[in-house]
Amino acid sequence: IIPLEVELPSLRISLRDYLDKDEDYRVARLAELELLDEKRIRVLNHLKVYQNRVSRGYKKCIIHQEFDVGDLVLKENQKNTVKDREKK
Repeated sequence: IIPLEVELPSLRISLRDYLDKDEDYRVARLAELELLDEKRIRVLNHLKVYQNRVSRGYKKCIIHQEFDVGDLVLKENQKNTVKDREKK
């Protein structure tokens, strides 16, 4: 059995074949693709600006501290966690 599209192409395929032969369509399509590249670059730049803004906001809340060998620090007690209580 031969598929129907082999004998009778669908409307979409017929239009695509017709438009591929049209020179104005090709020029318009290339211009559209160039605009798409420009839009991608704009979106990428916007993403970088957004990530920098979020990063700066995060870094404002962080208090940087440096510790030397021998400094006394408060250590978290990991034995008193919910997981340990559930096991008993």
